[in-house]
Amino acid sequence: MARTLLPDLDDGLLPDDRVMDLIATLSPVQQLFLAGLGRGLPPEAAARRAGWGDEDAERIAAAYMTDHPAMRPLVEHILRLRELALLDAEEPVFAGTDTVQ
Repeated sequence: MARTLLPDLDDGLLPDDRVMDLIATLSPVQQLFLAGLGRGLPPEAAARRAGWGDEDAERIAAAYMTDHPAMRPLVEHILRLRELALLDAEEPVFAGTDTVQ
């Protein structure tokens, strides 16, 4: 029986208690941004969903994706979970929408 090699997704995944500790430090707007990412929105769309205007959304999303000490590990965690969700090779529920897979 051939073994299927799964991609190494450990990088970026956090233990549950660490996720909760980091989330506890965030503002409600930052939590909305993460919720948008978790729903499959692109970073700029997640920033707009959280309340930032078009002119600020790109800058805010870039900062959260790269520089923010609490947001960056959570963003990496969410993106890894999104990768895991794609391993079953089924059509995503939000196919054909403005989402990033």
